[in-house]
Amino acid sequence: MVQEKKRLIGVRRVSLEGLGEEWGPECYALYLPATFTDKIEVMAIDVATMTSEQQVESQEKMVRSHFIKAVGKEYLDSDFVLCDLTVDEATKTPEVSNRLYIAIMGVDVDPKATRPTVTLQETPTEDGVPTETTSSETSATS
Repeated sequence: MVQEKKRLIGVRRVSLEGLGEEWGPECYALYLPATFTDKIEVMAIDVATMTSEQQVESQEKMVRSHFIKAVGKEYLDSDFVLCDLTVDEATKTPEVSNRLYIAIMGVDVDPKATRPTVTLQETPTEDGVPTETTSSETSATS
């Protein structure tokens, strides 16, 4: 009996650049985006009542079910070479798993936007009044 191949429609690609040593633009993952059903299930989860292990298991389950392929780099014979990542490697590597989960769920995150920033207006002076923009900051933005 011949088993019919499953059609994969709407496959997406996410960059894995920077997630490992020497991981450049040639490192990526292919995945299927979350369905409406997936998103409803995730929204129904009360993470406040879950243990850390349960949260990781939930994310791993989503990544495993939507994972198609990933390419990273391994250190082999004193050099970094491209290699295919298994779903086990992808789900057990937090950086890869997180990047895939965010992509699968359709969250468009600019890595710069996730870094905490302090603006000049948020920095109080001794009297509690925010400082004004300095001339060097004005010239840098002009």
